Amino acid sequence: MFTYADRVRQRLNRAKAERLFEQALKDQNAGTLRRGEMYFLPAKVLSILILSVPLVCFCAGLASLIAAYYEWGMLFPAAFFLMAARVMAPRRPSFANDAQPISNFPLLASRLKEIADAVGCEAPDLIVFDGEINASMLTIGRRGQLTIGFILWDGCTAKERTALLAHELAHLANNNPARGRLFGAALDSLAAWHMLLTPDVGYNFDGSRAYGGLGMQLSELILWMLRLPVSAVYRLLLGLLYVQSQRAEYFADAISVRVAGVSAARSLLSKIVLAPLSLQERNFLFRAKAVRLAEALPAPLISPDPVKAAALMAEMQEEESSVDTTHPPTVFRLRFISALYAYAGELPSVSYEKIDDELSQVRLRSYQKLASQIESEQEMGVRYG
Repeated sequence: MFTYADRVRQRLNRAKAERLFEQALKDQNAGTLRRGEMYFLPAKVLSILILSVPLVCFCAGLASLIAAYYEWGMLFPAAFFLMAARVMAPRRPSFANDAQPISNFPLLASRLKEIADAVGCEAPDLIVFDGEINASMLTIGRRGQLTIGFILWDGCTAKERTALLAHELAHLANNNPARGRLFGAALDSLAAWHMLLTPDVGYNFDGSRAYGGLGMQLSELILWMLRLPVSAVYRLLLGLLYVQSQRAEYFADAISVRVAGVSAARSLLSKIVLAPLSLQERNFLFRAKAVRLAEALPAPLISPDPVKAAALMAEMQEEESSVDTTHPPTVFRLRFISALYAYAGELPSVSYEKIDDELSQVRLRSYQKLASQIESEQEMGVRYG
């Protein structure tokens, strides 16, 4: 149930998203569309300050430990600061465990190199395949990891696949901050601190929340007060990254159009809108074999039910923007792509049949893993549903 405040927030977010769309389209026509730089420096400074908190705690703990040589009571603050530094230390970013060198797939690597040259960036070093309806790019330092979900990949035409790869590679060309190491580590650290300061909630036998005694309620109040600044800083950093990330998506869409054409970019985005149809199909594929999944799950993207597809498209038209997301509303992205009617695509259409043959084994393993996941989800639903 939406409150009046929720509706006001939605209208404000919608207006903000529309202004960003209009500015992005104007800058694209002027040839100046890049990420928004206005808030880049403040976001960078804030991220560095966030990541320096564990270091400050470590230095304070070390100083207290040295002072304990003269006053043993300083051992207590030393232990506190050193423990805080250990708990608050950011996790070292890493690529996925199942990431493979792109050189393992020479035909796909060759196609990626062609698209990367057209985009104006280096091709990623690593690639990950999974059974999702998505694709993404992750960068750590100078290295990039491309993730491709086989359901989306199998549901796309050759031109749509080119548009998909061009869109993801464009994030390397534009150095999208949302996919960078610094900002990602800062956001992850804040999220971890928030989780650390969130107490476990107990429940009574009747399902009501157990509030405990006065001591527990007091501790929850203290933790809540400590969470407030963490939440505020998290939202502030998201807000600073908001404009940059939204513009980066429009930039990636423009690159996708330039490389693959308007029609391919539009139809690709429309298929992502239809993703819930594939997710619904999973409910009817309990204990299905991997080969069956490979046929059934991409099918709703290729030949969707007209009524269900129309309902999803209508819902997409009402999509609202949020500062918690890095992507503009899909309706604005489609309008942006449609406005680039002059672009027909620089790269000629090519067949991906040989690339599909090259990926046949990793595709089978991905769908086998997905089959096990679906079976586990269904069994958990039967057991606890």
